[in-house]
Amino acid sequence: EQKVETMYTFYNCFLWTTTILTFFLAKEKTNSLPTSICTVSAISTASNSAFGTNKNAHTVHVAGITNNDNDDRRKLNITENFFTAIHTALTTIFSGVSWEDLQDAYWVSPEEHHDFFVVTVSRTFYYMGISVQAFFMYFLHDIIHVENPQDSMAFVAATGFAAGTITAYPTGFLSDYFQNGRIPYVYTSCAILACGSISAVFCHNLHQVVVLSFIMGGANGAYLAMDTSLAVDTLPSKKDAARFLGIWGVAGFAGTALGPMVGGPLLYVFGRVGNAEAGMGDSVDGYSIIGYGVIFGMSSVYYLISAISLRWVENSK
Repeated sequence: EQKVETMYTFYNCFLWTTTILTFFLAKEKTNSLPTSICTVSAISTASNSAFGTNKNAHTVHVAGITNNDNDDRRKLNITENFFTAIHTALTTIFSGVSWEDLQDAYWVSPEEHHDFFVVTVSRTFYYMGISVQAFFMYFLHDIIHVENPQDSMAFVAATGFAAGTITAYPTGFLSDYFQNGRIPYVYTSCAILACGSISAVFCHNLHQVVVLSFIMGGANGAYLAMDTSLAVDTLPSKKDAARFLGIWGVAGFAGTALGPMVGGPLLYVFGRVGNAEAGMGDSVDGYSIIGYGVIFGMSSVYYLISAISLRWVENSK
């Protein structure tokens, strides 16, 4: 049985990997080349040892030891060497990094970088809202009762992506042509996304879900076009553009991780409560519409916060 909790590991690993890469790509350090060389060397050495590519490695066959024993030991050695490589790489990378370096790399001042700070916060809430898609395949299985949730989810996602590609360019063109700024388009997009997210609980078949996905996908494409434009328009410094845009990017991954971390427990608690009230208890395979209504409602709230927060942007095109 698939559990909602199993998705958390992916989001957090993706978040931390992106965070570390952003720091070392955006923060210019004089010793970056030696550090990179040492890191690659450490990983390469451990990988060669782990996977048997070391030329000095020999296979030893001992009487009484079965092939299964050898396979188990090989898997254990691979695991040990993998973690050794990670430990060595992280120790080498962070050996010359202080807390001041980390703070300087990721700090966006609410006063000095006010507009960019607000845009970054808005982006975080947007991705918290869009991350509800992580539960959508379960929604198709539990509520819409499709025969093949995986294929249906792929079709729904493709529909949304197609709509986004249709609306992204025209939205940017209209913003530039009428010179009426980016924020009004973000307001409109977030309003459509908020309404669409809560409307999902009223869908009863796959056709309705696909139509809703197309509408929300179009709003999503418009939002992303304007969000990127806002980030560029409010950059505090062109010289440090890589660092600031790196932080802006990490904010998106942070929202993508935080959304399911909040939504997962809510779905579990309220979804099970709904089943209990219906007299089905925990024996039913899936969650109730109450649980999905809660997380879709939270998604709508995140979209609204994302839009409303942009009211505090003082200077934007």
